Amino acid sequence: GNPWDLPVEQRPALFEPCGEIPIEAIEETVGSPVRLDEGLRNHEPGDLFTCGWKNDELLFGVISTWKTKRALIGDRGFGSVDTESTVSGRPGFRASDEGREEDTCYQAFFTSRGAVLVNVNLRTSLRTFRGERPWTACDVLDEVIEPVVPYIPGGDY
Repeated sequence: GNPWDLPVEQRPALFEPCGEIPIEAIEETVGSPVRLDEGLRNHEPGDLFTCGWKNDELLFGVISTWKTKRALIGDRGFGSVDTESTVSGRPGFRASDEGREEDTCYQAFFTSRGAVLVNVNLRTSLRTFRGERPWTACDVLDEVIEPVVPYIPGGDY
């Protein structure tokens, strides 16, 4: 059945991005070496996993949580939200941080192991990526997300 219909304590284990996405996939994705950012690694059992990798130009983050689609879409921290966004044929939504639409972008998937949000934050004031400028974070996310999608659990809900 649908794990989202179960009480949280009976749902499958949340997706653990630091352990389930190899750093090589992130490096392939961004086209350069990255380092794990321990400050972005977070685990709240049964509720949240976060992981982030960075280089000089961007921060690539992955969040997993059992927050519902409605709760995430309604998050006041988000600016624009596109509820019809798809990646590799997988439905979800796309959003940016309020006031930072050019610098941040999230793609959310609702999977058998929780909501998984892939996030790009541009780190330079000139919004460079691969030495070129200017980029928006959502354009960068479109460029880099494909190699990571196979590691995101299936069972889109």
